[in-house]
Amino acid sequence: MTSKQTWYKKKHYWLPLLCGAVLMTGVLAVATNKSSTTNKVTSETTEEIGGSNNWSSEPSQANKKEKDTTTSKKGKDDKISDVYNRFAIHDEGDIVPIAQSSLEKTEIEKVVDVIYQQEKEKDKEKEKPAIEKPSIILPIEPSEPSEPSEPVEPTEPTQPPVTPTEPPTEPVLPVEPPVEPEKPVEPPVEPEKPTPEEVDYRELSLLVGFVKQLNLDDYTPNSTQDLIRQFSLAQNMLSQQMGTQASVNEQVARLQSAIESLVERADFSQLEALINEVSGMDLSGFTDESVANLQSVLAEAQSVLSDKNSSQSVVSAMRARLQLAKMTLKEKDYVTPLKETLQGVINQAQGINRDDYLESSLTNLDMAIAKAQAVINFSDATVEGVQSELDNLNNALNSLVARPDKSVLQDTISRAQSLSLEGYTEESIAVFNRSLTQAQAVQSQWFVTQEEVDNAVASLEAAIQQLVVIEVEPQEPEEPQEAPEEVIVQEEGVN
Repeated sequence: MTSKQTWYKKKHYWLPLLCGAVLMTGVLAVATNKSSTTNKVTSETTEEIGGSNNWSSEPSQANKKEKDTTTSKKGKDDKISDVYNRFAIHDEGDIVPIAQSSLEKTEIEKVVDVIYQQEKEKDKEKEKPAIEKPSIILPIEPSEPSEPSEPVEPTEPTQPPVTPTEPPTEPVLPVEPPVEPEKPVEPPVEPEKPTPEEVDYRELSLLVGFVKQLNLDDYTPNSTQDLIRQFSLAQNMLSQQMGTQASVNEQVARLQSAIESLVERADFSQLEALINEVSGMDLSGFTDESVANLQSVLAEAQSVLSDKNSSQSVVSAMRARLQLAKMTLKEKDYVTPLKETLQGVINQAQGINRDDYLESSLTNLDMAIAKAQAVINFSDATVEGVQSELDNLNNALNSLVARPDKSVLQDTISRAQSLSLEGYTEESIAVFNRSLTQAQAVQSQWFVTQEEVDNAVASLEAAIQQLVVIEVEPQEPEEPQEAPEEVIVQEEGVN
């Protein structure tokens, strides 16, 4: 669509222009004195514009035929374009505003149709001799109502009439509706890049360092498998630094769980030594039943020894079972005679004079007698078990401590108590009294040895001999008095 055709749709421009076009068309028809048919059509058009709006609703048959040949070439927009061409309207900038008309919009549209019909009549006059009255009634397209305008007195044209131009011979192509320009495509809005999450790898790094210091040979192979797998995953996570905080925390928990699930490798040394001992035993002297039990337990112990995933508790329990099976071996011919020997020693221990021995040594003897009697009463006792209790009972008998002989100590104490301490120095008397007290304490104790008794006797004798006589100044001689027997003995000892 041209700029003119677009321009006519602007409501505030095309109404005044069409009014002016109607007036100039009338002037042009009078000046050129065209055919009476054209003048008549113009007169009828003027009358209808001025007063009546009664329009015919049906065109004539001749007009229908003309429509078939001409209407298809021109549309309503072409009508307006022809009017623009007749009045030399070329651009929006060239338009001179015309005073507003008092005509209604529908009336102006009718005027446009009349002008168009006049042009068609001109074309028919050139082609046919006969002049037919054209139908000036065309379907009126509904349009938007315009704002009412004030009536303006028509003015005579100041310019000379313009000779109308002949219509173009070439067919006018239908005008395509205006194509609205496409809106510019807005560039896509890039999504905001998320702020990278700060991930803390410190705890995971510490656990990895701890695992590196572990000696996996100290743990069972089964318990180290999960640790090796989790350790590898943790190392990859530390090297790539691509995980989220949640994934790092989860890996820390898994690695910590694998560390806590480690099982220390058991100590097989004692079990292995016992297995070697039992395997080298001569079992020919034992009953078949006891030997079969021992061999069954031995096979289980060897299975535990070969399983490196065995825990320490399993190994210790297996060793205890094997030791019990070994101790419960029953000899075929040697148990009964050995029990008889043990019974004889028990009888000997029970027949001693208990008053001749200290209580502490008698307590050990009583415990040994009780254990020996229990072995004799045990029907499944082995030779080793009977022999062990026999040795313990003999050791208890040999460890008996005899009560000491206190008779000499008692005599020495009695003699010291009978002495008169008059005439002796205080220092010597103090030493004497101290030795006498110690001797009396040993005499009253039950759990003393003979050596302790002998030492008490020697100490008391020394204290008696060390009594010192007080020196007296010389006086008139008096008849000598007999010295006590003890003093005489002491003086003789000094000499």
